[in-house]
Amino acid sequence: MHDTFIPIHSGGSCAGLGHLPERPPQLQGDTKELQRLIDALQPVVQAELGTAEPVGAWLRALEVSRDEATLVLAKELGCRGRVVSMAAFDRLKTLLHDTDIFVRFEPG
Repeated sequence: MHDTFIPIHSGGSCAGLGHLPERPPQLQGDTKELQRLIDALQPVVQAELGTAEPVGAWLRALEVSRDEATLVLAKELGCRGRVVSMAAFDRLKTLLHDTDIFVRFEPG
């Protein structure tokens, strides 16, 4: 007897990203810490997107203080935004101990 595998899809397929407009993200906090976090996030986000998008295409803002971090992602991430945001949150959680982490999308 052979096993039959039936793929399960949640919410249909996700088409290609299309064009992600690139613009400089708004950064607030210690410059070295911000760069460390961006460097750690970039490969994680790119792996989820399946493409090597520049930071300014997916990151809109990153604010880091002593006890709180807020990451704002581009609304243009579309249907891939959920997995990107979860992966980014998980990565930040490993880097920022005892810090409240918020991941959201830019309005619009």
